[in-house]
Formats: sequence, structure tokens, C-alpha cells
Amino acid sequence: MNEKVFAHGNLVNFGESVREMTVNELLNKLNRKIEESESLLMGIINLDLQELRIYGHIKQAHFDEKTGRIVFQFISADHNMKEERLLDDLFLSHEIHFDIQDRVHGLTRYDVLYITFYDEQDETTFFFADETRVSQPLDCIVEFWKQGWELGRDVDIDNLKVCTKTMFKGIVRDNAGRGKRNTKVNH
Repeated sequence: MNEKVFAHGNLVNFGESVREMTVNELLNKLNRKIEESESLLMGIINLDLQELRIYGHIKQAHFDEKTGRIVFQFISADHNMKEERLLDDLFLSHEIHFDIQDRVHGLTRYDVLYITFYDEQDETTFFFADETRVSQPLDCIVEFWKQGWELGRDVDIDNLKVCTKTMFKGIVRDNAGRGKRNTKVNH
């Protein structure tokens, strides 16, 4: 699988962090959400246009190496559908979690996963959210995105001058293969 690396914003009750994410990690995360949810909504959100569009219920996500596209398979009005996006257009992703007081479910930690693609013409953000864990999931999708949409946009993973997690794993693997071990710590 292509190991494109991009920024992943994480917002938990207003605590922010940004880390690197790979396509494989992101798709594993999304497919885990699909497995854990009885009904995972998929759609797009655009705050500038004040648009929230529900596509349906996602069933699977995968990377098609032949076409270089990420494929989302979902059910809409009892029809199997799919949405495809070029891997090269994948811009960033977000996980946003808030503890909310739901009128039906009480105090609940609710989370939404957002994946943003950008091509020369347009930015498209998909959301993935459990339909049953809160009484007003669409309100949460919109309000959460208002809180976290900027997170990670200023991070250029490709040009970081630090050792990313993927780079570090490679260094450790290379050194382990050579039988080297650095036990000296410099302060």
C-alpha cells in the first residue's frame, strides 16, 4: 500500500494535537469504526456553503492500488454505492471527540472522523459518525467541525525537519538489523 503521510488533527474536549497519519492507519481506523458501529453515517460537510449532505451508511473503505484511489462503499436508499477519491488529493484527517450531555443517552463521549481531500478546484471533507450513540448526530457533526476544522492545516508533514514516527521505525529497524544499539543518553 502507498504510505502517503499527512497531518491528522485530534481534538478531545478542546485538547488539541496533530500527528502524522498514513493511509493504511487511516483506513484501519475507519474500518474499525464501521465494525464497532451499528450505523455509521457518511457524508460531506462544508461550513462555507453551510452544507451537510448525507450519502448513506458506510460499509467499507479501501485503497485501490490499480487506480490510486481511496474507495468508500456505502448504502444509500437500499442501493450499494461508492465514492472514490484520488490518493494524491488526500489532504488531512481529523478525529474530534467531545463528552456531551445527551438528552436521551446522558453523558456520552461522541466522536466524528473527518477526511479532507483537496484538488485544484475544491476541498471536500467527508464525515463518518455513529448515528445511534447520540440523539442529534447531525448537530454534533456540524458543531465538532466548527471547533476543529483548522487543526493541522498549518502542519507540512512532508517538509518537517524532525524524525517522524515512520522515519523512527525505519531507523530502529535498520539499526536492529545491524546489531547496533544506542544505550548512551546525552543530556
